[in-house]
Amino acid sequence: MTLKYITSISELDNLVGLAPKEREMMETVTEKFPFRSNEYYISIIDWKGTHDPIRRIVVPDSREIKNGGLADPSCEQYYTQKPGLQHKYDQTGLSLLTDVCAGICRFCFRKRLFLSSEQEMVNDVSENIEYIREHEEITNVLLTGGNPRMPETRQLEPVLRELRELLHANFVRIGSKVLAYTPYRVIMSYVTGTIWMAGRTTKPVFMRYPPAADPADAGKDMVCRPNPKAQWFYDYYDQLTDFRPKKVWLS
Repeated sequence: MTLKYITSISELDNLVGLAPKEREMMETVTEKFPFRSNEYYISIIDWKGTHDPIRRIVVPDSREIKNGGLADPSCEQYYTQKPGLQHKYDQTGLSLLTDVCAGICRFCFRKRLFLSSEQEMVNDVSENIEYIREHEEITNVLLTGGNPRMPETRQLEPVLRELRELLHANFVRIGSKVLAYTPYRVIMSYVTGTIWMAGRTTKPVFMRYPPAADPADAGKDMVCRPNPKAQWFYDYYDQLTDFRPKKVWLS
């Protein structure tokens, strides 16, 4: 299944029919901060009100250009050891694999990555993996971006294989919101070891991931679930207990 990505306000207007003033405001915002989403994500927005949570995540807002802000609010420049590699905490290596996302969140603290003037990514991450290899205090690696699930799985596979060969880096995390934008996408388990998909979404996402490296995992379901403080969590937890998924991520 292929989804059409939307990168201009005129395309958005053609889909949902914006009010003239609303369109003008959004076009002004996107002169500074780009817009990106896809047809599926736009289709689940309740356009009758301005407080729909999905709308507030992805649709340009005039406050983005009124309140100023910092290009690097987390001061990531101070922890960057190599282009695309951060080492802020002793035990954690953070690798920025791409500067592309399924959608651009309006509150993103890495908005600078989506501006044409910013180049923090590298296509060849071999030097980054070598850095992790040389620093045995790194026990877990977070793959992020941008969104590391935007490239095809076959492009991510070599990175995962090399990381799994590092005995001291025994935990690999993939930070991705692709689950929300393309909920049909399947996780293919190409490598042995524990790989958790860190997903943020407003609804349950069930996925099957055959073929699995471990035969015991074949056909099992992984559930990505957001904020456990939400009202529906406890009712849903009972369903999880009955369902017995192989892995559960709560964020």
